[in-house]
Amino acid sequence: MKLPKTRLKAFNGHPLDYWVLIKAFDNAVGQSTVDDADKLNRLFEYCTEKAEKVIRPCAIMDLTKGYKTARELMKKKDLAMTM
Repeated sequence: MKLPKTRLKAFNGHPLDYWVLIKAFDNAVGQSTVDDADKLNRLFEYCTEKAEKVIRPCAIMDLTKGYKTARELMKKKDLAMTM
């Protein structure tokens, strides 16, 4: 099953914007039954250039590990504050 297009506020690296995105993302995408590859691709769509740059290496990992790693990287406050 593919996900319908959803409009969420993009993550720009600011810690407060992380929580806005991740709660909306989990409601729209994260809790769905699509595979981690689709979730990772959708996560890339909701990141601005600076935030996307941080999680870009996750695209070449095993897809399940890549998705989980991308989520962890986005959550780290020290990374979010330096973007």
